[in-house]
Amino acid sequence: GGRYSTYKSIYSLVTLTIVSQTVAALLTFFLAMTLHPDVQRRAHEELDRVIGRDRLPNIKDRESLPYLAAIAKESLRWKVVTPLGTYHKYH
Repeated sequence: GGRYSTYKSIYSLVTLTIVSQTVAALLTFFLAMTLHPDVQRRAHEELDRVIGRDRLPNIKDRESLPYLAAIAKESLRWKVVTPLGTYHKYH
């Protein structure tokens, strides 16, 4: 009880908020790719050209995937999931 219970409740609420924002951002991305198959196709072409089909992309590939990076940024901008619509700086 007491303070521990309060801290645990706050931690649970913060965790739930973070998880729900992550899920909302992913759902926005999936919606965008469904509504814009041409964008999905172009992103897939960029991945195939830069990465190929023998491995998964990693953080070192980031600079070589500008179109995919733009899609990630646009997904966060398009349907903002943060409180009050504040913008997250994304690099």
